[in-house]
Amino acid sequence: MNIFGNLFNNSEDDDEICYVRGVNAPFIDLPDTGAQDDDWSCGPNSAARCLRKYGHNVDFNSVKRAMDAGRYIFELPLSTPHYLRDSIKTWEGDRVQLERNSNFERIVGLLREGKPVIALIRNGTTRKSLLTFPKFHWICVTGYDDRSGAVHITETSGSKNWVVKDDFLRQWNWHVGAGAVAEALYHNGVYSSTIVWIDRKP
Repeated sequence: MNIFGNLFNNSEDDDEICYVRGVNAPFIDLPDTGAQDDDWSCGPNSAARCLRKYGHNVDFNSVKRAMDAGRYIFELPLSTPHYLRDSIKTWEGDRVQLERNSNFERIVGLLREGKPVIALIRNGTTRKSLLTFPKFHWICVTGYDDRSGAVHITETSGSKNWVVKDDFLRQWNWHVGAGAVAEALYHNGVYSSTIVWIDRKP
C-alpha cells in the first residue's frame, strides 16, 4: 500500500505528500519481501521487511499468516501497536521496542544506529455510517538527510522514496477530536507519534 496514493483506502481528503528528488544520502536498504495486497496488513508487511533485514528467513505472506487478520478497532483494519510489537517478538524477543508519543529526534537517533523504524501514520479519513474514522498505515522509516530535511520511506508496495520532513511529521503527529472513535483508539493503545523497532543493529 502506497501512502502517496493509497490504493485501497483512498479518500478525497487524503493529504498530498511531496517527494524530494535528487537526494544523495545513505539510507537503510530493506529487502523486498512482497507487496501488500489487502487493506489491513501494512503492519505485517513492514515487519517482514525489517525481520528479513535482521536475518530472519521470512516473507510478507509468512508474517501475515503469523499475525492472522490483525486487530480491528470499530471498523478500522489495523494491527494495533502492541499487537505488532508482540508479534515481532516471536522472532526477536524482548529486543522489540514500542514507543508512543515519541519524537523525531528518537527516529533520527535510531536511524543513525542503523536501525530501521516502523512508524504509524495517519493518511486520511473515511466515513462509515454516521461516524468519521481516521485511516492509519504502518510504514518503514529508513533514512534522514540533515541537509535537505528529507525523510526516506520504504512503503509496503516496495517503493523507496525521499519525502519532505514536514509532510511526514504531519502524518505521524496526527490528531483526532474527542468522541467515541478517539476513546476507542486510545483504549487500544493507538496514539500519535508511535514507533516500533528492533533494538539491535542489523
